[in-house]
Amino acid sequence: MATGAAMLPLPAFASDTPNVLVLIADDMRADLMGVAGNNIVKTPNLDQLAREGTYFPNAFVTTSVCPTSRASIMLGQYATNHKNIDFKTPLSSWQWETSYHGRLKSAGYRTGYVGKWGLGGPAPTGFDLYEGFSGAGQYIKPGRKHLTDHLADRAIEFLKDNNEPYCLTVGFWAPHAERADDPTPAEARFKALYENVEYPKPATFSWDYNSGLPDSLQERYAKILFNEQLSTPDRYRNFLIGYLGLITGMDAAIGRILQNVDLDNTLIVFLSDNGFFLGEHGRPGKWLAHEESIRVPFILKVPGVSGPSTKLALNIDVAPTIYGALGWPHDRDGINLLDAEREDFYYEYLLPAFGAAGIRTRTKKFVTMPEHSFEMAFDLVSDPLEQNNLALQNPDWVGTLRDKVIQRYGSSPFIPPTQFQ
Repeated sequence: MATGAAMLPLPAFASDTPNVLVLIADDMRADLMGVAGNNIVKTPNLDQLAREGTYFPNAFVTTSVCPTSRASIMLGQYATNHKNIDFKTPLSSWQWETSYHGRLKSAGYRTGYVGKWGLGGPAPTGFDLYEGFSGAGQYIKPGRKHLTDHLADRAIEFLKDNNEPYCLTVGFWAPHAERADDPTPAEARFKALYENVEYPKPATFSWDYNSGLPDSLQERYAKILFNEQLSTPDRYRNFLIGYLGLITGMDAAIGRILQNVDLDNTLIVFLSDNGFFLGEHGRPGKWLAHEESIRVPFILKVPGVSGPSTKLALNIDVAPTIYGALGWPHDRDGINLLDAEREDFYYEYLLPAFGAAGIRTRTKKFVTMPEHSFEMAFDLVSDPLEQNNLALQNPDWVGTLRDKVIQRYGSSPFIPPTQFQ
């Protein structure tokens, strides 16, 4: 999967023990930053971070659901290796020790985690500071600032301790929607930026839930979300005003955090745990292997390295890239984005309802969903919006990619081999 590449300049940190800051958005699409070419959403701080660092426009997650993706970020592993595939499974003690948090803690780093943890089990105990939550966040709470601002305040308090080196992860809840009358309750000052904006509907938007997909994919929870968030023009507009406002509010919080960071001696990563549908293919949420669901924003900032990158970057690359920048070895599934690249990657979703295994190359995609007896294959050059499913036409390249998926997952306990036949 991974290949060697012309190395980028080595990071020029101010010390041998640089700080590490990881910023994780929740349910943020790849195309909702100014640097991504979006002329509506306002993300000045992320845009500046991307310009001064390395922006990866071709960035993806290997599983598009919160807990699994977050475990992959921490551990640098595919879900079939780390097996944290649901909302109940905690990190084992061994996984903590081999996560980037645990490895840096063992090396003498002060470690902190603020915000959405996202995995099951009791609160982790290995951090010097842990102020997180495992499940859903709550943006508005009496007697407290908006959650996004509150998390920024707590992160800044940690940074002002001045006891270096440190490793801090901030897990924003933004822009994840809530199950409430107002599903995207951004601060009024940020909502106001989008009150009079007409957000163009995606080319594949449909008012019909699950448009063009098998009836068996009409999972109840997803259908409820579609109805609550996107099913009428007014709901769609109000959802977008708040969703974009939450992104801009998070951007402002990141700007405040970065004012307290020594940029000459800190490795910074920003990404999202998964993408998000805004009505494409008649879908809400994420889960499926379509581009809107698996593509994420991804920015890497290390001193002395800048410019956009055409590499395929993945959530499983966060930990290996940290290790590579520090000169540490690793045995993870991901790669050090500073000195390696890949031409394809696997996608896997191991929970019921949306279970899938697939492969995406730079130009093509094949995915099987055995639970639904459904395959999809797209030529992403001629059909970037994924409207022409070539799986039934079965050109030669579909068979080639199908064979690779069967070879990798045919004996997986998560996806019984008989389902591939």
